[in-house]
Amino acid sequence: MKSALALLQGAWLYATRPRLQEPTGPREGTLGHGPDLRLLILGDSAAAGVGVATQGDALAGHLPRSLAQDRTVDWRLAARCGATTASTLKRLQALPAEPFDVVLMAVGINDAKNGVAKNTYRNNYRTIIETLRTRHSAGIILCTALPPVLSFPTVPEPLRSIMGTRASEFDIALQELCIEMGTDYLPHDAPPDPKMLAADGLHPGAPYYRLWADAAATQIKKALTP
Repeated sequence: MKSALALLQGAWLYATRPRLQEPTGPREGTLGHGPDLRLLILGDSAAAGVGVATQGDALAGHLPRSLAQDRTVDWRLAARCGATTASTLKRLQALPAEPFDVVLMAVGINDAKNGVAKNTYRNNYRTIIETLRTRHSAGIILCTALPPVLSFPTVPEPLRSIMGTRASEFDIALQELCIEMGTDYLPHDAPPDPKMLAADGLHPGAPYYRLWADAAATQIKKALTP
């Protein structure tokens, strides 16, 4: 009964939530002064900045600005709404084989939502990391946690518990993979406050992107320190 109700709630949520577009603005650029730092932001709608109007208020705006305080940041955004680990891997493989010093990833929630098997998700993610290292000489790879769906007030029960539990299971698999592959894991530390979210109650809003970028920049700078 709960599963049937959750399916109805999922259909209702899809039909009634605002359709947010990817923000306008550049998807690559260079800023700052100092040693060169090549940055790639890779993943799904959150990585792409869905939830704000311009890239300047999204992850691709805040993170390069923070890192450019003492470096010349050459950054690129390769993210799309609805992306899964499988489509992200294809997008990565289509990029020129150029090196990146730092890669920030946010991908996996659509795998969990779309019914992708956890082992398939894990294997795809592993291949992404391997590709970043072998084809793009990636130094620091920062893997963002899956969204904390269990704390999203706009998702009704029992859909929130069912979807949130699955997302949590995928996130545990990601944490285990990060340990196995020697990559960095970035948790979501923003408070479960609706004011932090976008109009659809599902994507990050401008305050969330700022906190996310600050946390990522702190972890990246720490990893860059000799």
